[in-house]
Amino acid sequence: MKICITIRIKSIKNILWVVILKKIANFCIVLALLTLYNLSQAQPIPNFPILKISNENRSILLVGSNHTAPLNIYDHSAAQTLAAANSLCLEVLPSEREAAIKTMRATMLNNTGRTLVQRHGQSVADEVTVALSWNSLLTNRLNNLSDQALGTLLWIVPTVDQDHPPATMRPDYSIDASLLNFAMQHNLKLGSIEDLDAIEKSSLNITQEKWSDYLKKSLELSKCKECQRELAKHMAQQYVPSANYEDAYKEVHAAFGSNESLFNYYDEINIRSRNVGLAQNIYTRALNLGECDVVAVGATHLGGPHGIVALLKKIGVKVSSRYVDN
Repeated sequence: MKICITIRIKSIKNILWVVILKKIANFCIVLALLTLYNLSQAQPIPNFPILKISNENRSILLVGSNHTAPLNIYDHSAAQTLAAANSLCLEVLPSEREAAIKTMRATMLNNTGRTLVQRHGQSVADEVTVALSWNSLLTNRLNNLSDQALGTLLWIVPTVDQDHPPATMRPDYSIDASLLNFAMQHNLKLGSIEDLDAIEKSSLNITQEKWSDYLKKSLELSKCKECQRELAKHMAQQYVPSANYEDAYKEVHAAFGSNESLFNYYDEINIRSRNVGLAQNIYTRALNLGECDVVAVGATHLGGPHGIVALLKKIGVKVSSRYVDN
């Protein structure tokens, strides 16, 4: 009798465990199905900033783009962004060759007709020559380069001091390229949102006194290898995929560390002065005249106190973060 009772009790326990395990299994299945359903219904998060901007006339999408990238990962988000669009405006279309030539001349070439010594004095010229002597390609070419180009070259970590080679950046991997490829495949209307001489004008607005100070502060940075490494790290970090429109500007700001005056020069030369024209063109041409359903500009131009988003808000444009609909 005792043996029978013991067996029966064990059988009941086994049955109870089976029932409990079945309930747990059913619960897990339901939970998994609900998770899959929620995932299927959720809006996909893009890997670049997408903002919805609107006024009393219409709404468009504003994309934080890049012009070069280390990985080809943007095609899906680009397709979603342009799915309902009839037109796309980039900063400047690749087909605008005259704009590219003007930009290269303004940013890379010395257009002053004066040598490095004549522009900045013998002492600064000698320091620049020594600081860039590691790059054999620049030998006897320093007088041909603009102050902007020389300053940028001074920020680069010399090859001998690099911990590892920099990532290979390719224009055909960029957000611009993904957007443009989709637009061309689907016959979207294309345009440039920035004035074709904007970068040239931005460079010409900087006084010789400011260029000299810019170069001196770049020389100071070149003497600190850790500062150069930090700058390179943060400049590369701005290309990490992010849906937050502030991130790229924050990384560029962080790149200069405590050298706030050098950042202010960089901001004025490359970002701030151009933002005014970009914001005005977005407001007038894209929103009011309807030239663009989607506008893509470099993500660095969106954030910060003088960024395009801040400028648009000042003139009454509504701005909200936007994940693209399925």
